[in-house]
Amino acid sequence: MADRLSGKEIVDLWKTAIEVEQHFNTVEMNVRNIFATIVVALIAGIGYSIKEKMAFICGLSFAPVLSLAAVFITALFYFVDRYWYHRLLIGSVLEASRLEEEISKISDVQIKLSKQISDSSPVELPWYVQRCVGWFITEKRFKENGKLHSDGKIELFYKSIMIMFGILAFLTLFAKTT
Repeated sequence: MADRLSGKEIVDLWKTAIEVEQHFNTVEMNVRNIFATIVVALIAGIGYSIKEKMAFICGLSFAPVLSLAAVFITALFYFVDRYWYHRLLIGSVLEASRLEEEISKISDVQIKLSKQISDSSPVELPWYVQRCVGWFITEKRFKENGKLHSDGKIELFYKSIMIMFGILAFLTLFAKTT
């Protein structure tokens, strides 16, 4: 039969779990930083193509095509952020929380870092903001109680940019190319 882990070993596991949390949080922030740079470049490219009246041989302005490509690129970053790295971050938070409970059982010290961060993360949006953005945020907890958790924040960030590029695609359809 395997020996139980010592308190020190459990604390070491917890420290590792916190490092993993930090790692995935850093990865997510790097994804968003790269995305922000790409958004700026896409907006500049759209503006430049309008200014220079760039068009395809058929006469269609290049700007709406680039805007639609930007919607697709935004959707890809949304997928990588929310359904790839964010899932890994949540897994590490859950494991760190579990280890915090184990530490509480063997010690007088109550460590609740991951739980406190999770509990402090949701924000309640004013009712008028909820009505404005609520139609495109599908996160279950937001629909239930109006509180924006991390998944909903990611949705709000990327989907609002997708909508912006979609509107830009429509508006630039009428850009003059001659």
